[in-house]
This record gives sequence, structure tokens and C-alpha cells, in this order.
Amino acid sequence: MFVRDKAHFKIDEKGKLIPVNNDSLNILKQRISDKFNVDINTLITYDEMVETPISNDKKWNVVVLPKGDGDIAAQRKDIQRTFLLYH
Repeated sequence: MFVRDKAHFKIDEKGKLIPVNNDSLNILKQRISDKFNVDINTLITYDEMVETPISNDKKWNVVVLPKGDGDIAAQRKDIQRTFLLYH
């Protein structure tokens, strides 16, 4: 789902993993939804979370990538679960 250079994942100028194509993150969300029985409409990436206004309701499940994402999701009251990816 992410661009590789031999044994490592490539990162962009911001230190973020580079998706193979535009559908890669949606495929990742679908796989997480299927595996953990999470409503796909509640799954957002870290970048999407940063752009989403904070709510008082626990309604988001955040996908945190191993490169370039922070830990803000752990501090937000509107986050139900955090899916930390690793490689």
C-alpha cells in the first residue's frame, strides 16, 4: 500500500509514507474495518483527524502511520480507538 525502496518505505519531504496510489488509504481503512469490525465511516487518517474539528462525542477511529504521524489522537476526547501501524 506504500511505496518501497527495497526493504524500506519511501517517505516524502514531510517525513510521511507515500501511498502507492489514491486508493491505498481507502483499502487500508477497509481492511482495518473488516478485521476489527469498525464502521469504516468512523475511520480517519491522522491527517484527516488534524483537519477535523474536535467534538465532545467519541466518534472517530484514527489510523496512525509509523512515519510522520504524531500522538495528538491520544489526547483528543472524540477518539474512540487508535490503530497504530508498524512495519
